[in-house]
Amino acid sequence: MIDLNNYLTDDLSYLSAFEGLKRRALKHNNSLDQIASAIYKAVLTCSFTQNQKDNLAPFCRTLFNNLSKESKKLWMNNFFELWEDTEDKETLLSIIFHTEKGDEIFNKLSSIERVLYSTAWLRPMIKLGVNELYPRFALLKLWLSTPKEAQIYLFEKIMSIINELGSDYAISLKVLMDEDSFLTIKKN
Repeated sequence: MIDLNNYLTDDLSYLSAFEGLKRRALKHNNSLDQIASAIYKAVLTCSFTQNQKDNLAPFCRTLFNNLSKESKKLWMNNFFELWEDTEDKETLLSIIFHTEKGDEIFNKLSSIERVLYSTAWLRPMIKLGVNELYPRFALLKLWLSTPKEAQIYLFEKIMSIINELGSDYAISLKVLMDEDSFLTIKKN
């Protein structure tokens, strides 16, 4: 049985190394298809930890880019078939987001649905934003690209995640606090 904690870690820097994922899989005596299968089973059983969910999007982007063409097609079809049936669309979206069909599904979502399914992107931005500047500006860019009718939902989601993580409001919201549309919602 594959331990996804060997792959879905807080430190995904191994993914950027030349063939880093393949080398890590070999180290743990796993094939990339076995890892894809373990992720698929975890979706079916809703058995991801929050920490694993936080790392799914960047990990799966690398995983699918490293699969053979045939395997990628097989696994993509398997994951896409789950879309209508799964209750955890947010986790599934983080897995398939960086694919052509994932992009297609995302583009069909309403702006409010996009916000509702955004935890996989918001949590890492807020976590990393405590120590790094780039995630704070990424959060601002997300805010500015969110239609006005969905901004209240995004505001609530951001605040909820900050509370969940125990993050410092002053640091996490530093860049957003300069944006008038954010301050307007904050007052209400």
